[in-house]
Amino acid sequence: MFSQLMDKDTLGDALRKRYETWSSRVFIEAPLILLAHNNAVLLWKVCNIFVWLALALSLMYLTHYKNITMLIGLILMYPVTDMASAGWIATYINYLWSLTAGCISVIALDKMYYDKKIYFPEAVMYLLLELFATNFETFGVMYVCILLWYIGNLWYEKKIRFKKVCFWILQMVVALGNVIFALTCPGNFIRKQEEVGRWMKDFAQWTVVDKLVMGVNTTMHSLFDGNLVFAVFLFVLLINCFFYKKSDIKIRTVGMIPVVFLLSRTILKPIIAIYFPLYNWIFDVNDKVNSMNYNKACMYFPFALYMIMSVAIVWILLNTMMNLRTGIKFVVLFASALLTRVAMGFSPTLYASKNRTFIFVEFTIIFLIVCIYSENEQKITDNKKVYGVLKCLFICIVGISVLGNLVSINA
Repeated sequence: MFSQLMDKDTLGDALRKRYETWSSRVFIEAPLILLAHNNAVLLWKVCNIFVWLALALSLMYLTHYKNITMLIGLILMYPVTDMASAGWIATYINYLWSLTAGCISVIALDKMYYDKKIYFPEAVMYLLLELFATNFETFGVMYVCILLWYIGNLWYEKKIRFKKVCFWILQMVVALGNVIFALTCPGNFIRKQEEVGRWMKDFAQWTVVDKLVMGVNTTMHSLFDGNLVFAVFLFVLLINCFFYKKSDIKIRTVGMIPVVFLLSRTILKPIIAIYFPLYNWIFDVNDKVNSMNYNKACMYFPFALYMIMSVAIVWILLNTMMNLRTGIKFVVLFASALLTRVAMGFSPTLYASKNRTFIFVEFTIIFLIVCIYSENEQKITDNKKVYGVLKCLFICIVGISVLGNLVSINA
């Protein structure tokens, strides 16, 4: 489809038509249309390699070059076949390129926080990359959340400076502008109407609450039932709970709640299916509350349990970090990343979009894993037996993930 858009039109005309009839992602689709029109698959592959490298380097910078080996291992765990669900080129440019551009944009915030000089060409580059990244509407909302937390944190730590505020305003204008651009785009409305007829004919009957609940349920269902990066995240949180305060039973107990639930949805699922089949059915049916089932308590159970898990994770982040400000930062990142996927509940392509919509959640979690582990790294490495076991497990998980990626790509 994209390869034919410039057969009779210029790039500008093609993007205008896309804006009027299908999508607000005109900045993202510009390189996509150019590459597809010229059938530049080799060029795209080369660009994609550099994008992956840029993503890894930007995450290294944002984690201040701590535990680089762990970071690379976590990146290698990402299931790359998620990028094949809507065509390799289109999905990579829409999702991975936007993510990478966004990560590089955040480097500007990190530099300003630590009072590092940003030269004019750098500033222009950061703003252009932010323009590209936030053109992906849900990431635009996430970036607005990050910017709001950032200015509040600067104010609290008395680091407000004129130049910082000016650049922050420019970044907020770009992010908010892209969000408004998406909300007012006629093409987005037209596409939504067409996709309702194609994917979800009863979508018009859904209430706002229905959409929110389905967004939460499908997001948490996918994370707890089959997301390896999220599983590692929960175990890292649990390890952090044990090493934070060894005598604090309350913190250990709360840390175990999400892990126990995760095990009940993965390793223990076949056993539970034998003795408690209703438990698995309640989660697997993944249906919304309607006039036929509203009086059944079991229909509310998944959402309630997912919210309990979310509260437990937030509580752990707030209570086991070196200080409350760090915990708040991690909560903002985690919550805003989840929002990018929960928002899919308001789209008729909720199921059609598949797992590619989790990319912002997964790479935010990768960042959090490295940061959280770094908090207690010294205590963990001092316990040589525990450290040795964890290291071997991590190497095995990464190895299996890489092998799985290679097999699935070649399949």
